[in-house]
Amino acid sequence: MTTMKAIKYSDRKYSCPIAIVGMPGIGLVGSIMTSFVIRELKMEVVAAITSPEFPPYTLIQNGKPYPPIRIYG
Repeated sequence: MTTMKAIKYSDRKYSCPIAIVGMPGIGLVGSIMTSFVIRELKMEVVAAITSPEFPPYTLIQNGKPYPPIRIYG
């Protein structure tokens, strides 16, 4: 059974949230597009999802480590 854990970095409330999911694929277009939207809208990480069953890697941005699955707001 998969065990996942949500980590909250912020308690901000949103009135009309919209989800944009960037999945890696051919040419990484989904990941590149999602990164572009996050950067242009100046979003910050508000939560993350971790699991012992995820691959053992992290993303380093501006000297901070982040889990593979991040939620921006």
